Amino acid sequence: MLQIEIDNGSGFCFGVTTAIKKAEEELAKGTKLYCLGDIVHNSMEVERLTKKGLITINHEQMRDLHNVKVLLRAHGEPPETYELAKRNNIEIIDATCPVVLALQRRIKSQYEKGQYPAEISLENKGERVVTLSTSRRSDTEYDEAYHSSSISASLSTQREVGSEASIVIFGKNGHAEVLGLVGQTHSHAIVIEKFEDVKALDFNHDIYLYSQTTKSLDEFH
Repeated sequence: MLQIEIDNGSGFCFGVTTAIKKAEEELAKGTKLYCLGDIVHNSMEVERLTKKGLITINHEQMRDLHNVKVLLRAHGEPPETYELAKRNNIEIIDATCPVVLALQRRIKSQYEKGQYPAEISLENKGERVVTLSTSRRSDTEYDEAYHSSSISASLSTQREVGSEASIVIFGKNGHAEVLGLVGQTHSHAIVIEKFEDVKALDFNHDIYLYSQTTKSLDEFH
């Protein structure tokens, strides 16, 4: 007979567990609660919380909301999401994982210390190029650039204007956590997914390498 043994340490990570707990606490109060993106990559858990009243939305839908509560999941969000919440009088229930939050702060701190390209081009699989500058972007430009899983940083078309350093993030393009990390640098960070991407980096100046928290440590090394 086949036996299945479940490890005592199995289950959701600390960040996800905290996010679920926060959601349940708000829902227990009878609060109408929105969640920006699926609270966890687990359809059964998402369905369970949906039955309790949790409403899952995307960034475009959030722009149309005012005077409500929105839960930010463990993956973290870029600064623009908080700015949108402030403009629309949205109360944020912040469940960003403390590990992710610490990484965001490290990247933001490093970004603020250095000089980085004035512009960086992002291209999707259809070869359409979207160029973002350091000036304030509209919400539409932000969503178009940051919330399409098909968009990837174009290493070959990066415009290096007076650049003294590069911030590089090892992670999956389009992943929610990575979008939040890139957002700390006003889109200047370069995302690499595999070792071959390293060849396109410019080693004539300093490179600060960070990693998505859920990536393999062996791959990072």
